[in-house]
Amino acid sequence: MITVSPILDDLGSSVLHVGTGTEGSAVKLAVNAWMAASTVAMSDVLTLCDALGVDHATFVRVLEAGPLAMPYELQKVGLMDAASYAPGFAVQLALKDIDLAAAAAAPSPLLQVVRDRLEATVEAGHDNDDLAAVDYLRKLPP
Repeated sequence: MITVSPILDDLGSSVLHVGTGTEGSAVKLAVNAWMAASTVAMSDVLTLCDALGVDHATFVRVLEAGPLAMPYELQKVGLMDAASYAPGFAVQLALKDIDLAAAAAAPSPLLQVVRDRLEATVEAGHDNDDLAAVDYLRKLPP
């Protein structure tokens, strides 16, 4: 029997055993849905910041100072502001996982909105770009 623990230890900061069957796949879908939803939310909140005249750096500093800081999303602010969508977690992979999650669970209005944004991002040619590319809409002229 081959043990994959050494490989997983090299790939991540921690390895959590979540079950003996399909639990790992289920947790992955839930985590990726959270990742996609929070990235879409960050893009939308940056749009709100723009409308309110709130500097993005100030917004990030306020988040970093409190319990709402999400390091992954704070990193995405810089990528979004720079329109730097170098491949990381591809938009098309997030869309695939959202579709799998939708097929496995009751319909979710939130995940439908996330799916719509991901699909629009793919249709705009950002399918292989990093998930931060969901923010491209904010950069389009009104």
